[in-house]
Amino acid sequence: MGRRTKQRTVRSRPEEALTRQKRLMVSRSGDVALTEFVARLAKRLRTPVRASHLLRACLVIIHHAEQEILREAGRVSVARPPNDRIATLGVFERRLASMLLAGLRKSRALQEQAGHRVV
Repeated sequence: MGRRTKQRTVRSRPEEALTRQKRLMVSRSGDVALTEFVARLAKRLRTPVRASHLLRACLVIIHHAEQEILREAGRVSVARPPNDRIATLGVFERRLASMLLAGLRKSRALQEQAGHRVV
């Protein structure tokens, strides 16, 4: 019998300052791809956009679809390889991406809420 955990939702106030920093390592080509995508997005939107805006928007989406993503996680079996095994780490991250995408596809539509920030 599986153990049920209570979902804990933390919502920030719209006026809450962004004071926490998260870091991630990417390859040189990954950095270029992200930078170029953000530039194309900003051009299409006709407004300045930074990678931090994009990544925070991704966090909103992940939070929104959390239950569906966790349901998908229960259907897959993965094991994280050591960080020095680059090729295997790439396979692991693609499997995570597939799981996230499956959960996102099954989630309900995201509704805009003025003045409400989730992350």
